[in-house]
Amino acid sequence: MICPVLPTWVGPLAQAFEAAGHPLWIVGGFVRNALMGLPEKTDIDCTGAALPAQAAAIARQAGYQAVSKHPTLGTLCISNNDGMLEYTPFRTESYPAGGAHRPLEVQFTDSLPLDAQRRDFTINAIYAHARTGELQDPLAGIPDIEHRRLRACSDAHITLKDDALRILRMARLAGELRFEPEHALIEAAREFACQLDDLSPARIQGELRRICLADGMYPAQSPAGHMKALRILEACGALRILLAELYEGTGMRQNPLYHHYDVFEHNLHAYQAAPCRITLRLAALLHDVGKPAAYAQGGNMHGHERIGAQMAQQILQRLGFDRKTTQAVCMLIARHMFDLDGRAKVSTVRTRFAQWGFEFAQDLIALRKSDIDGSGTTPSQGQTVEKWTAILQTMREEGAIDSMADMQITGEQIMACCHVPSGPAVGQIKKRLFVQCALRPHLNRPEQLKREAIRLARSLGYTDAAQKDG
Repeated sequence: MICPVLPTWVGPLAQAFEAAGHPLWIVGGFVRNALMGLPEKTDIDCTGAALPAQAAAIARQAGYQAVSKHPTLGTLCISNNDGMLEYTPFRTESYPAGGAHRPLEVQFTDSLPLDAQRRDFTINAIYAHARTGELQDPLAGIPDIEHRRLRACSDAHITLKDDALRILRMARLAGELRFEPEHALIEAAREFACQLDDLSPARIQGELRRICLADGMYPAQSPAGHMKALRILEACGALRILLAELYEGTGMRQNPLYHHYDVFEHNLHAYQAAPCRITLRLAALLHDVGKPAAYAQGGNMHGHERIGAQMAQQILQRLGFDRKTTQAVCMLIARHMFDLDGRAKVSTVRTRFAQWGFEFAQDLIALRKSDIDGSGTTPSQGQTVEKWTAILQTMREEGAIDSMADMQITGEQIMACCHVPSGPAVGQIKKRLFVQCALRPHLNRPEQLKREAIRLARSLGYTDAAQKDG
């Protein structure tokens, strides 16, 4: 059997390895995707019997660059102008206690079957000769692809015990590819989910981000892959380890007019309904995480958005998410109760949208829709989404601005025309002008803004000169 796709730029490198007596093999996601007819969205991982120094010399003699990446593992980055791959020699590994993904001992070998045994899942342990495409499948990964099955390369308990990150990878691959983990993998994950605490936040964040976006990797392959992946984490206990706060909403019933699910399930269903963007997925998953704490404090759920935003910040920081993502998610959660009943005046909504920015407003609309779609009841609050969408569209069509930087007047011009010194008065006038521009976009013209600034300065009592000039 032949791999249907090979990276052509690797051909000369493969010939050089073969001439040196060490055939070069492509392994992992690239081969798996080629056999499944999926896009080449993975890194190119190569292996062979050549030791690191030998492999580097072969690559350089063939006109490629070779740079050591992980000396302990023997990993090299080999590249030319057309692409880059990672080369790691055939090896066996042993791990210490815990699941921190740090091999205690690495031994290089010339055995392809032994190398296969130390990998994670059989679908990632199919080898393609880098020149001919000839396949070697020592662990029957090809039948597992055909049956859409995730199976460990060795004993499932050893596979997950050695490296707890594989629990997250199992869920992510199941979501991305629409595969089913074998029962032994789920059972082993239940046993070793506690070892996720040994992983660095950066490694957890990397896999969680991909889990949340699993349906976007190969959309036609697994349209609800992000929910499938999350349910697998739930089934094996990993979700409780990573997001224990979510489980405080288990069994907490809500008003049946608006919610069919308890708080925990509602958060998950809102996550399922959210668009494929990391901030929206995380905001939906955590949007009501503050309800149990709010109820404990006051006997009702009032203010849960504020408490939830604070909790979400702590959660996302703990999980290693970057500051920009964390801030965006927390802001969405903090404001997701705005105009809940749709009774806010159009002028109020326009002002908020201008102050918050149109991109944020669009995300807030998406979160509100996810909240409604994830309720499991008749979407009686859908009119709010329609109302907000219409308002935002009108503002954009009218040329409304959503940043004070886009105003056609500067602080210096306000000082000049209003005869006020630099200070709080200037900022106050400018903020009020900005609100006026949100309500009346045609006002955003230099002369009109100057006249309005003078009127504001006079009405606010900032200067007598402004009154005379008015």
